[in-house]
Amino acid sequence: MENKSTGSKVSSYVVVTHVQGSLTIKYEKTDNPDEVQLTFRHEMEDVPPDEYMTLTLVAGSGTISSDGLFKIDPAGQHKFAVIEALYAMGPFKSRGHIILPIPLLDIKQALEVQAKCLEHKPGKP
Repeated sequence: MENKSTGSKVSSYVVVTHVQGSLTIKYEKTDNPDEVQLTFRHEMEDVPPDEYMTLTLVAGSGTISSDGLFKIDPAGQHKFAVIEALYAMGPFKSRGHIILPIPLLDIKQALEVQAKCLEHKPGKP
């Protein structure tokens, strides 16, 4: 969408899944604040990123390696990254998606900050 008077443009993206993904993707922080390590689970089992897994940056900015290491692109124009994982071994296929915010944030830390904000009441420090 473009604002004709200002010339500014904005886009939105929607992830539409036609079936529920059976591969869960989570991320763990690393020592580098500009990257996270993705981990994968199918049902209750860990799934390693191996030759049966294909990782794709579907939309957004950054790079994903075959071992699941996501790195932001500091010059990227997007404030997010959508990663798709496809695990295909013979007839067995499992798929999952994750949307990563950029800059990357520690979810636990973000929830703690949110909880502190909710505790704050007017007139109370």
